[in-house]
Parts: sequence; structure tokens; C-alpha cells
Amino acid sequence: MKLIFHLLRFRRAYGIFKKNCEYMSQKEALEQDPYLKSLYKKKTINFLKEQHIEGVVNKYIHEVLYAMSFVSDQKPSAFSFLQWAYQLFLLPVHEFSLDKEKVILPFRKNIIKDTVLKISKEGDNYMVKTRNKKFIARNIVVATPPWISKKLLQLQKIDKIINAYMFHIKGSIREGWDETDDQFFNPHSRTCVISHQADGSYLVYTKNKNVNLNNYFSSFKIVAQKHWKPAFTYPEDLMLDCIQGKNLYMIGDHNIGGMEDSYITGIYAANRIIANSKENKI
Repeated sequence: MKLIFHLLRFRRAYGIFKKNCEYMSQKEALEQDPYLKSLYKKKTINFLKEQHIEGVVNKYIHEVLYAMSFVSDQKPSAFSFLQWAYQLFLLPVHEFSLDKEKVILPFRKNIIKDTVLKISKEGDNYMVKTRNKKFIARNIVVATPPWISKKLLQLQKIDKIINAYMFHIKGSIREGWDETDDQFFNPHSRTCVISHQADGSYLVYTKNKNVNLNNYFSSFKIVAQKHWKPAFTYPEDLMLDCIQGKNLYMIGDHNIGGMEDSYITGIYAANRIIANSKENKI
């Protein structure tokens, strides 16, 4: 019951926080909420001990969260722990199909495929140097993974990088690993989850590209494999500002993981650009 209380309290504060982030940076919004700020600065392991919920989390939750995040639930901030747990237990999950062509149709002709090498200030504007060309723009929105943003914006530090590996397996799973469709692992393991698929195959997710699959299968064939190196970062207590300079914005999951929070940072940048454009016209 105590864990549910904390999740409900977090849900209320987190909902207000996300709404505020449409019109202010995550850093500003966090400063306005002492409760969320304290969670962001506190390690999960300390939060669990202080609230006397370490036992129930270790028994029922931490293996599932490890499968979701690829990190021990005690390493990130208490904010991230409650965010993940809230999404796991209290947030309805809906499936959807993204019609990419329909989404990009209004601006399809304006899409330029290239590789950005450098962003530099040019008077009141910015110069974007790519492999093939140079572009001048008044407003720049950097919507790249944190490790790319670090290079383009010369960030001193980003959150810790996590690698992830996936193996699509067809074979015979060993006894003991066939009890449920999704087999979760202790965070001390380099394997995160084995997921049984509808066609009888398995997806094995791990932090180790050299995983010994013989530990789990008596016979097997690797149908496909995918390595993400890096895959993502996990949030600690670092809070980067969306505004990296005049008319220069950084959006994405640099501070808080998740598609929704990343999307909201883009809304904030767009609102700032619109507001600045109106001011310049006056």
C-alpha cells in the first residue's frame, strides 16, 4: 500500500510537471516543484530504504523494471524509478500504427537527408555544416540522441550510455526457462529478458553481445540479431537545459526517458520559436 501511495502522489505531480513543460524547460519546471526535484536528486536505493519499501520492490518489481530499462532499478534517480513503476502499473498502454508517409506529407519536400558535422554561430544566425552543404538558420532545434547532441553542442557531460543486444532465436528452450512467456532476470545478470513469441521463437535481450545462449537453449538457431551500441542513456541527477543559446534548442530524452517527455520538449521549443517570432514582428 505504501508503494501505491508513492505512485499516486508521483502521478499527480508528474502530470502537472508535463503540462508545465509545454511552456517552460524541464529544468525550470523541476525547480518549481520541490517534491519532484528532491526525487530527481536522490538515488533510488536511498529512497527505497527511507520509505521502507525496498523489500516489496525487490520481490515484485525490480526484475520487470530491469527488463524495461536495462539498468538496475537502484542506480537511476528516484524520479526515474517512480516514473517507470507508474508507467508499468498505473498507465494504460495502447497499441498504434504510425503512418509515417501521412505524418511527413505536409513537409516531405523540405526534408534534406545529410549528415551534420558542425553547428556554429554566424552573427544573429547559425551555420549548419553538413557533408554536402552549408545552411544558415535563425532557429536551430537539435533533436538527436544525447551522444550526438554532446558532439554538436559541445556538452560537457551527458547521462551514462547503455548498450543493448537482441537475438531472435528458434530452438528448444531448456527446462526452467519455459515457465512463462516472458522470463525476467535479476539485475546482476547480463541477460535482461527472454520473450516467447507467438510463432514459437524467442527474443533474447541482453547487455552482453557474447551471451552464452547454450545456458538457455538445448539447441537453437540465430534467425537475426540487432546490436544497439549505444542504445540509450539512463537518467541520473544531471539536468540539461533545453535552451543551449539564443534560438538554439536541444530536445529529446536528455533528462527524462520516454517518448512522451521527449515529444513535450519539442512542443516547448516550438512554443518558444513561435513566441519569439511574434515578438520580433511587434
